Amino acid sequence: MKVKDIICDHEFNCRGVVTQESCQELADSIREIGLLNPITVRLKDGHWQVVAGHRRITAVMSLGWEDIDVIKKDLTDEQAYKINLQENLGRRDLTPTQEMRSIIRIYGDRPDIDIVVKDLGKGRTWVISRLAIRTLPEEVQRDMDKGQLTAGDLDVLISVPFGEKLSVAKLLIAHHEAGKSATKLTAKYRKKYKAKTMRHLKAALSVFIEQDREPKGFDVMGWCLGDVSSEEFFGMPLDELERYGILE
Repeated sequence: MKVKDIICDHEFNCRGVVTQESCQELADSIREIGLLNPITVRLKDGHWQVVAGHRRITAVMSLGWEDIDVIKKDLTDEQAYKINLQENLGRRDLTPTQEMRSIIRIYGDRPDIDIVVKDLGKGRTWVISRLAIRTLPEEVQRDMDKGQLTAGDLDVLISVPFGEKLSVAKLLIAHHEAGKSATKLTAKYRKKYKAKTMRHLKAALSVFIEQDREPKGFDVMGWCLGDVSSEEFFGMPLDELERYGILE
């Protein structure tokens, strides 16, 4: 098909705008060995629209090619969005926020988790964490869009109370920018706010007996859910709580 007859709609693409600069390495490869995989297109409002292969057609355009191999498919909007998302999942330059918005665009604001898991071939934890991005402050979501926060940061950012999400995000960004590992930082916050198991509750009970304390039920629930830090709940530093076996 003639390249000029194909619309490369970046708003449709879940990864957003694809520039020729970002496809330079791919363009060099195509110049050397050719286009190994055709792009997928569909007829939309009288025009051929790229469904899968935005980077490939952008690279081909930068090479000045007039023709490109295509696979034509008759697709609904929902089917096209799914194919586009499935092709891009797992790529390093697709941010968790882009994945979240694509899921919502395809499945709606309150999707059936089991259907999303089946369609995308991802685990429930993956899907739930992507949908939970909506609970993050807008500023944190923008930082994730820019690649300053990674999928690996999600577990911590989702688990900490809303009032601490922004400050924790800034700490994570600082670690990344300095080339430091954020492993210790994330481990610290997981210990502070991770939802508690029966084993943790039994260990906590021994602390209360030793201290002759009887905390209020509402406070216990907050700690069990991870909304209240262990330091705040027990009035003890983390290293001392580790000694009791309350933290992992």
